[in-house]
Amino acid sequence: MANLVPLDKSQHSDIKIITERGAKYGENIHLAPIIATELRSLVLDYPCALMKDEQTGRFGLYSLLGFNSGENLFLQGNQWRASYIPLHMRRQPFVSVPNQEDQNRGQLLIDMDSTRISTDSGESLFNSDGSTTEYMQHIQQLLGSLMSGMQASHTFIENLSEQALLEPIKFDVAFANGDKQTYQGMYTINEDKLANLTGKNLQLFHERGYLNAAHYLLASLGHIRKLVDWKNTLEASQ
Repeated sequence: MANLVPLDKSQHSDIKIITERGAKYGENIHLAPIIATELRSLVLDYPCALMKDEQTGRFGLYSLLGFNSGENLFLQGNQWRASYIPLHMRRQPFVSVPNQEDQNRGQLLIDMDSTRISTDSGESLFNSDGSTTEYMQHIQQLLGSLMSGMQASHTFIENLSEQALLEPIKFDVAFANGDKQTYQGMYTINEDKLANLTGKNLQLFHERGYLNAAHYLLASLGHIRKLVDWKNTLEASQ
């Protein structure tokens, strides 16, 4: 479990953040949470879909990185085989949560148990005068985009649900070693229903960019074949 504490310049002035990529920094996951505004970039490399939280019943957006827990097929050593890395990965080890005193502002937390934290090497958080470094300012902007994007994604998903556009998907995968697996629990857009939107609903989806986002989701699923090929190549080399 993460050891999240409020970021404080008096307590964390000597902390540095290692920005390298790699499994040892917690990037060996097979599902990454994403936001709708990322879909334009994600569709170039990743399969993306929706999944339902079993406890809350709410849908969320995810990119599929691998087929099994702890498997990130995009990660090769300290390199990602993609032109874009999801914000959820890049914001580590920071989290922004609503400020209890001012709901319009976020409170910045840092995971003190993260393997990215160092006192020897990495990016500094504060300058000698106590001001935030360019790196930290970048992280604050990234977290701001993530927080606003999460709310926009929630509204996007609500509209998809209201128009009954979501449908479950199941895909069967046959690997080169003979293994066959069936994957369920993911949802995508019903393409026929999307094409049949008319009137105010169609106008709303067009004006808010939901049409593009929906088409990005549908198109992204073609990358599942690529992940199968990567997994087969990986297993053949072991």
